[in-house]
Amino acid sequence: MRAFISIDIPDEAAGGITEFQSGMRKQLGVSFAAADKLHITMMFFPDLDSNGLASLASNFSMLKFNRFKVSLNGVGLFTPRIPRVLYIGASSEHGEMQQLYKMMHSLALDKGINFDEKRFVPHLTIGRIKGHVNRIKLLNAIKRFEGYDFGSFICSGFSIKESTFVDRSTEYKDLFTKKLD
Repeated sequence: MRAFISIDIPDEAAGGITEFQSGMRKQLGVSFAAADKLHITMMFFPDLDSNGLASLASNFSMLKFNRFKVSLNGVGLFTPRIPRVLYIGASSEHGEMQQLYKMMHSLALDKGINFDEKRFVPHLTIGRIKGHVNRIKLLNAIKRFEGYDFGSFICSGFSIKESTFVDRSTEYKDLFTKKLD
């Protein structure tokens, strides 16, 4: 199954993001993520089997990690030359998100679980760019939001979610949830 580990964005933090999306929707040809699907992807598993899921869940359930503050700021594109993803940057004050990722990464490696090895860049995907879009218009539209503060929230846990495509849309299903200390 396609699965990923996510930090979900609480409703109170999603409000400003959806307002931003509404304003941008009028200007650009971008397919925006629904408020209830906003999340930070920590790791992606292109083909996680039930044994891998059980191993991750078992080990994550014993994990000791404190809650931490996540700040959402700035807007960017992956990749700037041929933009496909519109995102908001995410950071934690003392590097907790990176530390949590390193623990997850080590665990997956130790257990031999296949995952996407792209460099971890904490971000929140807010939109996908499909087809042709005026790159200059897009860059100009997001330029004024480069350092914009979208707020913050306390990360109180993470989930392993299954991702399936249904009727040209992506559906997520929680498979495991870990509450942080």
